[in-house]
Amino acid sequence: LMINRGRSIPVMCLRRLAGLEPLPLDATSSVLVVQSDSDWVGFAVPRLRAIETVHWSPVLPQSGLGEHDAMAQALGSREMALVDSGGGQRMLRVLDLAGIARGMREQALAA
Repeated sequence: LMINRGRSIPVMCLRRLAGLEPLPLDATSSVLVVQSDSDWVGFAVPRLRAIETVHWSPVLPQSGLGEHDAMAQALGSREMALVDSGGGQRMLRVLDLAGIARGMREQALAA
């Protein structure tokens, strides 16, 4: 939980949500904050290297991602983006943080 501009914002470990081993957070860690409807959610990441401009974004076919589970669909997205940084071009997986936040809210309301 963090306080920002008078708001209490729950903070989740993005690596843990994605099914990866969480890494320790330290002074180089960042929190990405998104608004989903009227709620704000933070996603902790061990290190934010850059914010890149997307040049190309194909959507690959989805399979078996829980058709009615918004969070599973957002976390399991196969959408890719081509980014061009100083070191050259590379393909990265796109994560819809607002979609993950909506899925978390839906799960909390259903419980």
